[in-house]
Order: sequence, then structure tokens, then C-alpha cells
Amino acid sequence: MNAREINKKALEFLSKQNWEKAQQLFFFNAKKNPSHETYNNLGFYLVTEGLLCRNGKTRNALKLGTKYLLKAECKKTSIVNTCAIVKAIDYSLRDKPEDKEALYKRAGEYIKKALTESYSDVLQYNFLRFSYLTNQYNTNLISLTRDLVKRNPCTESASLYFELCRANNLIYEGLECIENYGIFLDDIELIMFYSKVGLYERGYSLCDGICKQYSIDEFVASAIIECCLNTDRLTEAEIYTNKIKEAENCTNFLNKEEWCGEVFGNLMKNDKHRKIRIDTYRSCPPLIDLCCYFGCSIHKTTWT
Repeated sequence: MNAREINKKALEFLSKQNWEKAQQLFFFNAKKNPSHETYNNLGFYLVTEGLLCRNGKTRNALKLGTKYLLKAECKKTSIVNTCAIVKAIDYSLRDKPEDKEALYKRAGEYIKKALTESYSDVLQYNFLRFSYLTNQYNTNLISLTRDLVKRNPCTESASLYFELCRANNLIYEGLECIENYGIFLDDIELIMFYSKVGLYERGYSLCDGICKQYSIDEFVASAIIECCLNTDRLTEAEIYTNKIKEAENCTNFLNKEEWCGEVFGNLMKNDKHRKIRIDTYRSCPPLIDLCCYFGCSIHKTTWT
């Protein structure tokens, strides 16, 4: 079998969740037929699926997978490989959050390079997403994101546009976004916007549903109490405070010791702490994945 045929078999095994056979063929193909395509497919497999060991356990193979993706890049430039590298960078953010600013910038540079080869709304969204994560106060992104969501309204583009409005205190544009694309926005996004711009009555109307449906972190808890207090609902604020304190998901708070000690101990009176949490809230819109395997019959990616 040639490289393309071996790759086809590997992808067939992968589609059937036969990790062992797929992994063997990806490695075999990269060794026997070293090329941009075989290095990329092996690298992307390792990044997304991990490395299946002899003991049957799978370990993180992000570093090894990225190595192969960069070897592929050295041989040739392609949108498939560029997007695979971006995916690896996005995974790296979980392991190295302290390096996030540099990783955001690097990912954005890769997507910008892909956009020069071929434009797509997905690539544009991913570029704007990393640009926002690099600097949420970059007002140059607003018009670009506004144009994107007009062309391609969806959860990702609408949420990114709305978040830029919130971060930059664009009250009227944010309200217009809600009117036009509210179907794509969730209640967490809405209450964080309402509590920041002072539309507390609207925010309060969402509190009950949020407490029933979502895991509450310190940012959302601050918004809930802020909306209650600013609509003169002291009793409701106390009720929600107790509900949040007693919830099992209280362990999800970013700084549990500080939050439970300083804020939960006096949640309704700690105005400064609540407002800081509301003002510094930062959502993380998802990366839109593209198929990063060459020769994938499902997603119609060509072999070369």
C-alpha cells in the first residue's frame, strides 16, 4: 500500500475507535513515507487522541504530537496543518495557563497566515477569537465581529460579538445584539452583561433559572447578588446567597478559600469584591474545530 492507502486504513480504524490499529498505521506511515501529510496526520492524532501505551492506558502526547505537526510545517505550508497547530496551541492553554498571552498571540499569527491562503468565516472567527483573548478591549475587533455575525449568525460568532460589547461597555450595541441574536446567547452571558451595565431588573429575571441550570462560580454569584440588591430584593439576595453557599458546585470557585471566607461570609455587603468580579469577568468563546486530517473521506479533505 502507498501512503494514501495506509492513511485511509488508519482513518477507517479511527472512525471505528480502534485506537491501537489507527495509531500503529499513523506511526508506520510517517516512518515509511515521511511527508507533510503523514507527519501532520500522526501529529494531529497524538494531540487529540493521546498515545496508547502497551499497558492499555492512554497518556497525554501533546508535546510529541506538536513535534510532528511542526515537522510537517517545515516541509510545506497548508491550511490543514496550520489549523492542526492552532488546535495544539489551544490544548497547550490547559497545561500552561501561565503562558496564555504568548499562546494566544502565536495562535492568532498562525490563523492569520491561513487566512492569507484562503478566507473562510470559520478561520475569521477563530482569528477574532484569539485576538479577543489577547486583548478584550481591542475596539478594532468589534466591527469585524459585527460583520461576521451578520454574514454567519451562530452561537460562536454571536457570543464573541456580545462579549466584546460587554467588555467595552457598549450598552446600546449590546442590547441590539440581544435583540438580533439573543437566540444564540445563554443566561450566563446575559446576566454578566446586565449586571455590568446596570440593567439589574433584567438580570434579576434570570437568577432563578441560572441557579437551577448552571454551575455557579464566583463571577456569576456576584452578578446574581448584585442584581438582587440593586432591585431592592434583600430577601431574595439572602435566599440566593444561601443556595449558592450550599450548592455542591461551590467547589468550582476559582479561589474557594478567599471567596468563602471573605465574600460568602458577608456576600451582600462586599460591594467592592462583587464589582471587581463582574468587571473582570472574561468568557472564553470556543474554538471552532476543522478537520485536520489529510485524506479524510468524511470531511472531504484532500490528500495533497
